[in-house]
Amino acid sequence: MAKTRESEVKSTSRKSRGIVVTEIAGDGMVYGISMKRLMQITRDSYTHGNKGNRRLQEKTADCIAWLKFFVSCIGDQQPDSDKIHLPFCFTKKAIYEKMEGELCLNGKEVVSRSQWYNIWEDHFKDVLIPKVFLFDSTT
Repeated sequence: MAKTRESEVKSTSRKSRGIVVTEIAGDGMVYGISMKRLMQITRDSYTHGNKGNRRLQEKTADCIAWLKFFVSCIGDQQPDSDKIHLPFCFTKKAIYEKMEGELCLNGKEVVSRSQWYNIWEDHFKDVLIPKVFLFDSTT
């Protein structure tokens, strides 16, 4: 949205079907917002109230810590890249179930499997489980 100064905003606010409609010169209309709120949003110094308040939930932090420990124990750092390979006998599902069992044993809450996959993608992009190709002995 383009920067709007108070002088550029028409002071016409009306109700249409119970919704406040504020008209902006040249930019059309903004629905469901008061003139005062519109001025707060369009100022250069406006910062959303939730900005910077993002914290991890305890169960997410426990999951990340467990995965870091797991990868550091059995991961194989590749010498030619930043990638870390886990043994091919593991699957992401098996690692999740192992983590779930250990955290539940310690009385901690566990993230859902879909959230766990998101954590893997966001925090462990360099951790891979290589695919193993079995060769036929006759070739």
